[in-house]
Amino acid sequence: MATLEARISNAGIEIAKPGFDVRTASLANMAFSPNLVAMRVALEGTITAVPHSEGAPYTAYYKATKVFPTPFPDPPYALVAGIGSDGTSYQAPFVINTAGGGFLEVTPHFELNTYADRIDLYVMQWSAGGVLLPTTWKYWIFQNTLY
Repeated sequence: MATLEARISNAGIEIAKPGFDVRTASLANMAFSPNLVAMRVALEGTITAVPHSEGAPYTAYYKATKVFPTPFPDPPYALVAGIGSDGTSYQAPFVINTAGGGFLEVTPHFELNTYADRIDLYVMQWSAGGVLLPTTWKYWIFQNTLY
């Protein structure tokens, strides 16, 4: 049988190093393999946060949930970015400091909780004269898991 150096399989593009057969080469003898990709996207799309009533500490937040069609073995890595009406992309969950009731409070602008079967996104919608965060968010769920 002739040596096959490259192919497109169900996993993606595979290229063996010179002198190796892509069908039998170990990962160390591959020039390119889908298995060498650090973070492959499993799911992506948009979600919209809506009002909810889970109580403290989430009373100032809207919530969006994305349920995965197939659960992961463990919680996957996930990223989100808010899509502002002016084209701004909100990506950092920085905090704001507010004074209320005689104490200083540190509150995240958004919080992303990742589970094996879903993500829950909480988006701050309370503002004392500031700009509210967008309610439409882009998400990326990676095949890699946290454990």
